[in-house]
Amino acid sequence: MSMSPDTTLRPPSGAHLRPWLRTARPVHALVVVVVIGSLVGMRPLLAKPHFVPHIAFENPTVYDLAIEVTDSEHEGWMAIVTAKRAGATVAQEIYDVGPLWVFRFTSQGETGSELRVTRADLERNDWHVAIPAAVGEELRSKGAPVPP
Repeated sequence: MSMSPDTTLRPPSGAHLRPWLRTARPVHALVVVVVIGSLVGMRPLLAKPHFVPHIAFENPTVYDLAIEVTDSEHEGWMAIVTAKRAGATVAQEIYDVGPLWVFRFTSQGETGSELRVTRADLERNDWHVAIPAAVGEELRSKGAPVPP
């Protein structure tokens, strides 16, 4: 009696553990890399912006002052609040522009000087900004009429 070898077909050892490897192509790897790169690149866009809960402005001038803010690069002005004359006004939920805040004051169609304040100084002063009296004097010298 002759013995014939076992004719059962078996996949090579370990092949059943990685069937996806046989069908993976370089283009698939490229797609994965592009998707991951896109997600990483979009992360800053998807991050929630940071806001400061409030900033109090003390306005000693005779003018109601429209206050705007920008960052150190002057990448565009953002309106914050109109500070009432001879008093305090609190602005709520202000976008955090970064380590340096540049405030600009406007009234009666005239623009006054810029006030540069670091975030560290704002934090140290509990987010309170004392507008210099010189802003009012400058506006008056530029021709801004004094309101009644």
